[in-house]
Amino acid sequence: GAPPAPPPPTYDPSGVIGTIQGLMAQCGAYQLQPVDKRRLEDTEKRSGALFTKLQAGGVSQPVFDKLEQLCGALAAGDARTALEVHVHLTTTDWADNGHWLMGLKRLIELVGKLGVALQ
Repeated sequence: GAPPAPPPPTYDPSGVIGTIQGLMAQCGAYQLQPVDKRRLEDTEKRSGALFTKLQAGGVSQPVFDKLEQLCGALAAGDARTALEVHVHLTTTDWADNGHWLMGLKRLIELVGKLGVALQ
């Protein structure tokens, strides 16, 4: 028979999703340059895929823990720490998560450039 499915992760993604949505909304409130506007739109598309994956429990617990760290740093406006966590994720988990990691990198860059935070 088929191997038993791994148990679904027990994390609650709502905080991570709320943080990313909030930051995208803050960035979108600026009069962005056309290139940044396109990047934000791309980030929104990629984040949508991440949210779907998170809600289905499709992101492993270790990756989710890092994602929580990254979002915590970004919410505080600490783009440098967020980028360090992001680099770690791209080194260890790019194969499964490259699509949304690319979007998050753009979000981190925008947050750093615009100086937005959620606090």
